[in-house]
Amino acid sequence: MSIRKTRLACIALTALIPLCCISLQSCKKKNAPSDKPLLIRKKDTHESLAAEATSLAREFSDTLASAKDKAGAEAAALKLDNIVTRFEQLAERMERIGDPEGALKEKIALMFNEHETIIAKELPKAIKTILGNREIGEILEKAMENVRERMVKLTVLDRWKLSQDPESDDPASQPAP
Repeated sequence: MSIRKTRLACIALTALIPLCCISLQSCKKKNAPSDKPLLIRKKDTHESLAAEATSLAREFSDTLASAKDKAGAEAAALKLDNIVTRFEQLAERMERIGDPEGALKEKIALMFNEHETIIAKELPKAIKTILGNREIGEILEKAMENVRERMVKLTVLDRWKLSQDPESDDPASQPAP
């Protein structure tokens, strides 16, 4: 009788193991993250995109300032490339939403002015570091050339930061003689 109980237990286990494996596989498929996770993003507005540009500018200047040695410069170069890619993606979204108009254009221009002020404030520190260490300078020089080549193509950024029409009567918007 004990042999029958042992055989029955073995048969039951033999049948149970594949069922458990099948169950676990189906649970794994249901709970596994998909290749394309759902990104729930708020609707883009002119203000949100300008704020995102300002945030990227801060990250850009912080990244430049972080390069204190060769390893830091190499890491910064990779991060700068990533930041420019995010600027490119941002520019695509800016193109989709269209240029701001009227009072909104002025507000956005002020936000972009902040963006440029951030970079202008940090740039001298980065230049000092670059000039002070040839190795860092060579790495960041190549990275910055790549940044310049890619950013110059993002004309939407320039359009959004212009607060005055070229035909404006405001003397501040007129070119110097």
